[in-house]
Amino acid sequence: NNKLNINLKYGDKIQIQGAYIEPETARNYKGFDYSKYLRTLKIYGTVKAEKIKIIESNNTQNSISLPLNNVKFSDISNFLSLISKELKPSNIRDFLFTTSNNLFLKIKENLDKNLSTENANLLLGILFGYTEGISDETKEAFKQSNISHILAVSGMHISYIILAITQIATKSCGKRIAPKITIIFIIVYMFITNFTPSVTRAGIMGIVVLLAKITHNKNDIWTSISISLLIILIWNPYLITNAGVLLSYGGTIGIIVFQKSINLVFQKLKEKSKILKYKNNKILEKVLDYIQDTLAVSISAQIVIAPIMIQMFNTFGITFFITNLLVSFIIGPIIIIGFLFIFFSFLYKHFLQVFILNTVLKLIYNILKFSIEKLLVILTGVAKLGEILPLSSINVITLPIWLIVVYYILILIVNQKLKILNKKQLTAFEKRLINWKNLIRHRIRKNKSKIIVLITVIVMAFCAVKMVPKDLKIYFVDVGQGDCTLITTPRGKHIFIDGGGSETYDVGKNTLLPYLLDRGITKIDYVMISHFDSDHVKAILTILKEIKVEKVIICKQYENSENYTEFLRIIKDKNIFVKQVQKGDRINIEKNLSFDILFPITDELIAENSLNNNSIVAKLNYKNVSMLFTGDIEETAEEKLVELYGESNVLKSTILKVAHHGSKTSTTQEFLELVSPKIALIGVGKNNLYGHPNVDVLSRLENLNTKIYRTDEMGELTIKVMDNGKIWIDKMLK
Repeated sequence: NNKLNINLKYGDKIQIQGAYIEPETARNYKGFDYSKYLRTLKIYGTVKAEKIKIIESNNTQNSISLPLNNVKFSDISNFLSLISKELKPSNIRDFLFTTSNNLFLKIKENLDKNLSTENANLLLGILFGYTEGISDETKEAFKQSNISHILAVSGMHISYIILAITQIATKSCGKRIAPKITIIFIIVYMFITNFTPSVTRAGIMGIVVLLAKITHNKNDIWTSISISLLIILIWNPYLITNAGVLLSYGGTIGIIVFQKSINLVFQKLKEKSKILKYKNNKILEKVLDYIQDTLAVSISAQIVIAPIMIQMFNTFGITFFITNLLVSFIIGPIIIIGFLFIFFSFLYKHFLQVFILNTVLKLIYNILKFSIEKLLVILTGVAKLGEILPLSSINVITLPIWLIVVYYILILIVNQKLKILNKKQLTAFEKRLINWKNLIRHRIRKNKSKIIVLITVIVMAFCAVKMVPKDLKIYFVDVGQGDCTLITTPRGKHIFIDGGGSETYDVGKNTLLPYLLDRGITKIDYVMISHFDSDHVKAILTILKEIKVEKVIICKQYENSENYTEFLRIIKDKNIFVKQVQKGDRINIEKNLSFDILFPITDELIAENSLNNNSIVAKLNYKNVSMLFTGDIEETAEEKLVELYGESNVLKSTILKVAHHGSKTSTTQEFLELVSPKIALIGVGKNNLYGHPNVDVLSRLENLNTKIYRTDEMGELTIKVMDNGKIWIDKMLK
């Protein structure tokens, strides 16, 4: 830490003096909950340190001395007994974590020296799940290509470790000792990868399989899964919400349950196709069998994890079978050659002085280096290919839980039916099941007309309910230091007024797009852009590219800006209708709901701070309730509005969206008195650098007995306007 001028090492014990900071919960509807995320890491808060004092340096390794020269590694029990005597129980955990961390740092340093930065970071991600060094562009390519699991260590890695270590240990130590040595290597690997959930799941399952072999018991896959999940949840119950845990277990369960059925389907397709005429070609037959098995594994896993992916990431791709098939040919060699390269690069470094060994090792090292670099280039190419394939990543709304439950029930029924159809001998239960199905079919055929009438009535009732007008909903979304309002009309139309944004953080991609999909919105009827400052329009530019937008409302620009130029390019590419408005225009949305445009005047645009002062000022009218949207207008524009409407009640509004985030340059007393709002909404970032909202602005609002609601303290604000004109307001942060 440069400010505190202290150099900390992994394993140091430190004393901290500072302020405890409570982690934030979700600030928007179904938004990211930082506190829940931290709990999955067994972290309950953060501390802003003012003083840090090292009370014990990392000397764990120096204080432990093991006489390894006297140990025969074929006698594992003696070796473990020696370790337990030398290490005190209180030091074992520190020793293991410190040693594994130092080993990982050595591996990282070694790869950084021997490979290009991009390849070194990618290999660290594949072998150890360490993705911090991988660029956002590469991560996005892997995500869009549906091969992100390559960067999360899983059962595949553990399988290769078990296979390799067992083979080596069997030849060197014997078949009886080999499983015990393999278990030790798995545990070491779990320490190096810092016990990430997917590694822990695969590691424990691998250990259970090996223990079954040692004790001469039959391994049961469901027992292995249950034991691993139980251990993980005992360690940290919050991991049940972790995406890695859900995807890891979901994929594994999918393969166990559905792989045989998918293979049966493929086999039937092969029998009906002309491919069988090549059955005498053994090479082609092996290739087709490999492709079939790979696709069966990928599809089986996707059947289960697809709803999880949709719920957590709102994306789904249908080209996964292409990218996963291509990756399956190279990921095995990458893992094996990657581990070998790390091992031989260490040997090559330490045997430079021995000529004969150096020559041999140099040859092996160069072959491995060439191979791993080419394979990583191919893998990156597959990711980029998958990224550009059509339908590789489709935005999907968050699904209701009942629909997910129905989905899983249906796929289990279909899977059971496939199994029964391909069985020669049926159990008593399966026979009863078939009879039960036949009975249902008979009932359906007999009452076909009644069922059609019932379905018709249900559909008509559903449509009638959908047509009944609902409340007007105004969502004042928390986008940090920016403005964003989503309006859902009684007839179900969606209107966006600004969207927030930042030059350093993609609010559109990370906040606004997930928010819309969580709300079940895939089409926006109107987007109104008050002006083209980044904190109002940057996220909207993302939405225009990702979501169908019918119409965009803007005003004439005093001068072009970078955001406006980008906006023109997007609407041209997407062929979106744009309406330019000015003072005096009215936009009728539906019955009893319209917008009056009060500003700017096209022929009298303001030169002073032109972006802010020429913001659209629009008044939403709904029955006896109104809301004034003011963009970022400042004192100059407010004076003009007072001059234009000072003799009337045009500005008077029930709700005021406070201009310019409550800046001291806006919300003047005279303007505020004309608006006379009962409710004031302020879109402002928590602990922002500008000091928004200004204390004088807050004071002026309070003096008018206006109720103040602000996103920095309350998160998203939900306003419901009832049919009788009553207003109900809910805060995300209570």
